[in-house]
Amino acid sequence: MKTSGAIAGAVIVAAASLLATPSHAQQKPARAILVLDASGSMWGQIEGRSKIEIAREVIGDLMSKWESSVHLGLIAYGHRRKGDCEDIEALVPVGPVDAAEFQSVVDKLNPKGKTPLGAAVRQAAEALRYTEETSSVILISDGIETCDVDPCALGEELEARGVGFTVHVVGFDIKKDEQAELRCLAENTGGKFLSADSASELTTALVEVAEITKQIPKKKPAPPPATSTLLFEEHFNGEALAAHWELVNPDTEAYLVEDGAMLVIYQDEATIEQGNVPNLAGLNLELPKGNWRATIRLLPEFQTLRESIYFGIHQDRTEFMLANLYVNSWCCYARNLALKAVKNSKGKKTEFVEALAGTDANLGQGRFDAYRKHYRSLGEAILLRLAKKGRSYVFSGRIDGKDANGKPYPWVSVPKLTMLRPKGRLVFGFTQGKGGGGHVGKGGESLARVDWFKVEKPE
Repeated sequence: MKTSGAIAGAVIVAAASLLATPSHAQQKPARAILVLDASGSMWGQIEGRSKIEIAREVIGDLMSKWESSVHLGLIAYGHRRKGDCEDIEALVPVGPVDAAEFQSVVDKLNPKGKTPLGAAVRQAAEALRYTEETSSVILISDGIETCDVDPCALGEELEARGVGFTVHVVGFDIKKDEQAELRCLAENTGGKFLSADSASELTTALVEVAEITKQIPKKKPAPPPATSTLLFEEHFNGEALAAHWELVNPDTEAYLVEDGAMLVIYQDEATIEQGNVPNLAGLNLELPKGNWRATIRLLPEFQTLRESIYFGIHQDRTEFMLANLYVNSWCCYARNLALKAVKNSKGKKTEFVEALAGTDANLGQGRFDAYRKHYRSLGEAILLRLAKKGRSYVFSGRIDGKDANGKPYPWVSVPKLTMLRPKGRLVFGFTQGKGGGGHVGKGGESLARVDWFKVEKPE
C-alpha cells in the first residue's frame, strides 16, 4: 500500500508534463501569490500525518516542476503568534521560482495561531497591484475565517476593483458545511474552489490551479455607464433652505446656507432614539414608488472623534431606518470610520456595522493622537447612499476620492435591511456621541458641509 507521500509524488509525476507545457506568445510572465494557512489547526492529522507536513511535501514537489512562465510569491498566516489576527507575513516576493528557497521557507513554518485568511488575501492582492495588473492568488486553507472579515464581501470588492484579478481556493480538509464562504470568495472573483481531503487530492487540486494560473486573465472591459432618472436634486442654492425641507429641533444659530452648500455646527450629545438631534433636516416629499436610491455628499470634520452623522428614513424616535457614520473608538484607540445601518420598528431594533475606512490591521495600534491626526486630515468628502430594491434597503458609503493607485475608493455596503411599509421621510443630521466612559475624544464643536442631495430611479 502506498503512503500518502508516495501517492503525492505519483500524482506530481503524472502532472509534470502538464506543468511543463510551454507557454504560447506570452509577452510577460503570469503573476501569482500562494497564500498558505499556517494556523494552529494545520497540526491536525490526515492518514496519520499532520496537514502541515503534507502541505510542505506537496508544495515542495509542485515547486520542483513549476513553470518559468508563472512568477510566484508566498504569504503565510498564523505561524508566529497565537490569537493574533495581524500574524500575516510576506515570505517570498513575486518572481521566478527558486524551488529550493521556496521549500526552505515553507519547511520553517510552525503553525500556531488564528486564520486571518481575508486580510492575507487582501495583502496578497495589494502586493500584486491588482487594481493595475492582471494576477492571481492561490489560497490553501484548512479552516474558515476567524478574524471578522467576510470572504464573500471581500471577493466582491476585489472583483469590482481588480482589472483581471482572480482568487483560487483549495479547501484542505474542510467540512462540507464550512466550505460556503471559501467557495464564495473564489467564485465572486471568477476563480475556482477545489476541495482536498488527502495528500493526493491536495496535489491534484494544486496542479489544476497551477495550470489555470498559467493563463494570464484578460483585463475586464469597462462596464457600461449606469443610467438613472433623476427624481429630485438639491444643491442648496440661495441663502435659505427651500420650502421642501423641514428642520426638527431647529437651531437657527447652528446652520447656514451659502455658496451652494449647507453648513452645520454641532456639539450636542444627542441621539435619534432620544429625539433631540438638532437641525435634523427632513425632506417633505413622498418617498418614490418602486426601486430608487438617495445619495448625499458631505464633508464632516472629525474634530473631536465623537462626530455622528445620520442619513436615511425617519418618522420619529421609535420608527426609523438610518445609516450612522461615526469613528469607532474605545479607550485610547480609534479603530476605524464605521458605517452602521439601524432599523427601529415597533420597539424592535436591527443593526449591522461595516468599516468604511481604516481597520486595526492597516492602521496598527498607535495612540489616540495619531488617529486624531489621521481622521482630522481625511480632507475628502463622503458619499452616503440608501438604495431600495423590492423590500430590501441597503446603506452604502465611500470616501469621494482616489487611493494611492489613482482608483476611486469602493462603495462599502452594510447588510440589507427589510421593511414592508417604511414610515417617514428622507432625513440627514449631525450630532456628537458621549465623551468619557472609555470613549475616545473630548468635547468641542464640529462643522459639516452638505454639498448636495439626490434621489434617482435606476434604469
